[in-house]
Amino acid sequence: MGNGTGCSWGSIGATFGLIFAYWSGIGDRLASIFTNLIFLVWDVPLNIGPEILVFGLAGLGTGVGFTDVGGLGQRRRYWLAAFMGIIGYILGGLCWQFSQVGSSVYTTKEDLIILEIMGKLSVGVATGVVTLGLGLRKHNFIYALIVAALTAIVFFGLEQFNIFPELFLQFSVVNQNQPDLLEFFASITFFSLLGCIGGFCLGVSHYVIVPILRWLGLR
Repeated sequence: MGNGTGCSWGSIGATFGLIFAYWSGIGDRLASIFTNLIFLVWDVPLNIGPEILVFGLAGLGTGVGFTDVGGLGQRRRYWLAAFMGIIGYILGGLCWQFSQVGSSVYTTKEDLIILEIMGKLSVGVATGVVTLGLGLRKHNFIYALIVAALTAIVFFGLEQFNIFPELFLQFSVVNQNQPDLLEFFASITFFSLLGCIGGFCLGVSHYVIVPILRWLGLR
C-alpha cells in the first residue's frame, strides 16, 4: 500500500482546509451549522470551530489518495472514498474534542477513563471509517476494525516514546481567529502522519493479518 500518497493527499487537503477555514467565512458558517445540529441531538459543551472544515478536507484527500493508489484489489469509487474520508475524519476530530471537554460534564472516575480511551481511539475512528469507503471486496468491517486498532496503537506508542511533540499527534484546535505558524505546521504534520500511518496499517492488515485470519478459517 503506497501510504506516501495517503500522506500527501491528506496534507494537501489539510492545507486547503486551513486556508478555507481561517481565511474565508466558510469555516465559521460550517462550524455554526454543525454546532446547532449537535445541540439538537446531544446536550454536550462541544464548541465546534472552523477546524471542522480542516478535518473534512484532510479526510477527503486521504480517502481519494488511498483509492488512487489501489493495490488491494478494491473497486475504485472515488466519490465513496471521499465521502467516507470526510465523515471519518470529522467523527475522529469530534471524538477527540469531546474527550477534551467532556470532563466538565462527566466527572466520575469511570467517565474520565472512557473519555481518555475515546481520545486515544479518535485517530482509529478516522482511519477505520476511511477504510470502509475504499471498496474492498471482502471483510470490509474486519479491515476497518484492524486498521482502527493498529492506528490507535501506533499513535499511542509515538506518544509514549515522545518521538513527536504532542501537538503533532492530535486533532488540532486553533484558539484564536487564525492559526499561528506552529499550529499551521502542526496540523499539516498531524494529517500527514495520520495518512501515512493509516496506509501502513492498511497494508499490514491486507498482507499480514487478514491472510493469517483466513488461514485460521475466516471466510
